[in-house]
Amino acid sequence: MDYRALLHGSNVLDIVRRDKAAGTLSHAYAVFADDADCCRELTYLIAETIVCPDGGCGVCNVCTMLKDGRNGDVKIYDEALGAAAAEKIVEDALMYSVSGGNKIYVINNAETMNASAQNKLLKTIEEPEDNVIFVLGITKPAAVAQTLKSRCKKLYFQGADLNLLLSQLIEEYGDTDSVHRAVAFSDGNVGRARAMAGDAAFASDTDMLIALLRDMLKSSQVCQQEKSLKKDKDSMLGYIDILEIILRLISQYKRGDRICGQGGIAELADKFTDAALAATQYLLNDCRRRLESNCSPVSVADTLLFGILEVKYKCR
Repeated sequence: MDYRALLHGSNVLDIVRRDKAAGTLSHAYAVFADDADCCRELTYLIAETIVCPDGGCGVCNVCTMLKDGRNGDVKIYDEALGAAAAEKIVEDALMYSVSGGNKIYVINNAETMNASAQNKLLKTIEEPEDNVIFVLGITKPAAVAQTLKSRCKKLYFQGADLNLLLSQLIEEYGDTDSVHRAVAFSDGNVGRARAMAGDAAFASDTDMLIALLRDMLKSSQVCQQEKSLKKDKDSMLGYIDILEIILRLISQYKRGDRICGQGGIAELADKFTDAALAATQYLLNDCRRRLESNCSPVSVADTLLFGILEVKYKCR
């Protein structure tokens, strides 16, 4: 996957480029993304954008040194940081830059830092030396202290361009229906799209769940539908993920995005009112909580199927 081609035009990098051009680079950036791979690549590209004279060309000597790990002023941390590692960063941030320019500390998976590490970094991120810039990659915002997030300029990754993502996946997996569907269902999440494109069961599970939402009309059909479900925790969580994507596509289609109407979505849009979509989402959230609380997957399957029936009846 060519992440550079996929992400180089993202809104996140555009903001950093504008800050650099205006001479207003922030002392700390926090990149928020639910796609771990893209989040990590974006933090790297932000560092490249800052240090490269051409704003991140990827080919000059500065970019090459960064790519090879030979830029002593850019330090990238992908592993979970403890208090001792955070203390070393604080001490290092007080030292002079090797090149006389900016010193950049890229901390990916910032949500994996323990509370002690976050507290040790807080003062330095709030009031760093003039040439020090922090870049935090965050995929689970709730796990990062609000005090730490508030010290950063927040950058929200809105997902990869779907046309670019489609061309990349076609190159990787071939021009198949599964690839097109994976992109449509991904919401720009590259990791999700790749997982779905490479999963032979994804297309069949999606068709099964669309048919379930479309055709199940009475309680006598529940037993029949249950036979088609794998009733273990991971499978049930996977079904809930797919159903949530289906609901989102229905909603987008109802708001006028006709591209989302493929694969049976347009037909479902005629059957689900806005109230039904909201009620079904509440049902999925409840089923997910039950599974994560170690409730029986068989029991959750019953709750899900009978819940869908009730929603369809009440929200007709």
